[in-house]
Amino acid sequence: MSYINIPPRFQNLEIKIQNIPYVNKYNLPDIRLPDMLFNEICLYLPETFFLLGDLNAQNPTWGSEWLNNSSREIENFIREESIIILNNDPPTRFSSK
Repeated sequence: MSYINIPPRFQNLEIKIQNIPYVNKYNLPDIRLPDMLFNEICLYLPETFFLLGDLNAQNPTWGSEWLNNSSREIENFIREESIIILNNDPPTRFSSK
């Protein structure tokens, strides 16, 4: 396991396992992700990588009933970069209420 040198302004946890980078990103609820955030992060990554996290982004594309501004940034990034979403349709969040 080794670390990746992504600038700290992105506030991520980055590690490499068997030479594949894993980037974990957290975004506070009600905080919109900055435009082009993921495009900038990718400048520091090879072609193959895993992007994980709690992005507080709701979008029907990954099983949510809602759509919010943060999810639009992610959806644009996915479309532009031909990213694959690993989700087999169940919701990624369950309410405790």
